[in-house]
Amino acid sequence: MTSRPSIKTILPGFLILATVLVACGGAATAPSPGATLGAAASSTAPVSNPASIAPAPVASASTAPSAAPKPASSSPPASASTSPATSAPTTVQLVTDARWGQILADPRGMTLYVYNNDTKGVSTCNDACSVTWPPLVAFGPSVGPAGVTGVLDVMTRTDGKKQITWNGAPLYTFSGDTKPGESTGSGIAEGAWRVVTATRTGAVPSSVPASGPTTVQVTTDPKLGKILADPRGMTLYTNKHDQKGVSNCGDACSLTWPPLLAFGPSYGPPGVSGVLDVMTRTDGKKQITWNGMPLYTYSKDAKPGETVGNGVGAVWQVVPAA
Repeated sequence: MTSRPSIKTILPGFLILATVLVACGGAATAPSPGATLGAAASSTAPVSNPASIAPAPVASASTAPSAAPKPASSSPPASASTSPATSAPTTVQLVTDARWGQILADPRGMTLYVYNNDTKGVSTCNDACSVTWPPLVAFGPSVGPAGVTGVLDVMTRTDGKKQITWNGAPLYTFSGDTKPGESTGSGIAEGAWRVVTATRTGAVPSSVPASGPTTVQVTTDPKLGKILADPRGMTLYTNKHDQKGVSNCGDACSLTWPPLLAFGPSYGPPGVSGVLDVMTRTDGKKQITWNGMPLYTYSKDAKPGETVGNGVGAVWQVVPAA
């Protein structure tokens, strides 16, 4: 009669078999959640190459262009567009005053003044004074009237702004002048403020308009094509919340988006289809419209040619010119 193996004899074998089964079962189980996550991550582009990761949606640039990542592109961004020097407006022009003769004016035709208390390259008109006598600020290259003797230059004010000078004297407009051609500031403060007389020494080129500056001009943006700009070359915008002849941008909005105001007759760019007109805002000011839509500039456009405001809030857009 065959004897049965004792428990002591077979126990080690059971233990070995159990160990093998546990090991095989662990290998066959589904991977842990952490392992799955790692596998999913490794299936995308490597982290060491961020450019290959799916780019952020381009649509976000229309709502907050300053926060959107720059798309990888060989073409320059719209906000970095250059100002067309050949078509830039005249920063300082020559106009005829019934009393003073030929005098200097800004691109809108507003009379320019100098202050006797200033010195060459130094303005002494700051704070409250600069509210009454706004300095003629330079946003780009300064262009003087053709055929007039005098040196147009730029100086830096104490607040960091660039102010245009004529023969070294800082130039200003006067808040009391309500329209082009007025010179009510001349002689104020016992003669300390005066207009700037100038004489044209040569023939006027045919490219210089005889009727005054163009209120709205056409500039070319590398991405957006031909768009409208104000006399300084600053990009113009419309708001989708406006209606024809009605502006819904007032109070704080109008500080960020200054309306393009009319100080006299409005001149449109030649050869462009579109109707330039004037509407009255709720504050009584006259705002220029294009095909009925009110026109604005954007306070965050730092220089001519910039289009930082295009797409802001998904309601602000540049104005194409055709």
